Amino acid sequence: MINSFIGKYYFLSPMYPCTINFSSIEFKRSEALYQSYKVYRFSDKCMFGGIDGSKARHIGNSIDIRDDWNEVKNVCLYRSLYYKFEQNPELAKRLLPTGDEEIYDCNNDNELGICLMKIRKEFRDRMKIPIFIGIFILYIYKGECL
Repeated sequence: MINSFIGKYYFLSPMYPCTINFSSIEFKRSEALYQSYKVYRFSDKCMFGGIDGSKARHIGNSIDIRDDWNEVKNVCLYRSLYYKFEQNPELAKRLLPTGDEEIYDCNNDNELGICLMKIRKEFRDRMKIPIFIGIFILYIYKGECL
């Protein structure tokens, strides 16, 4: 079980430094992107670009947030983490070797851990398709059939 996002697992943390481009805004942490989802207007989202996760969280906790935040916050967390790993393949390469280990975060009903495990599975499943197609093409090329 992975239950701490420090040391070798710090890269799993939303506070881990990485670049995420979304809606023409460059975010420096997935936490900043997540916090930007709390507001509707593009001009308000821009204040989260280029800042670290702690500052983004502070701003996100001190602004008027969208009315439906409680209904959409888990989807927003998932999206911010998904973009983190999609746009930073070196981080995705570190996520996949965690295998089937449970990822647990003691905050928010483990929503962070649940999102990370879902993303890991999706990236793993996405990688299986080219491998299967590659093997199939190899068999066809050799004149064999499965």
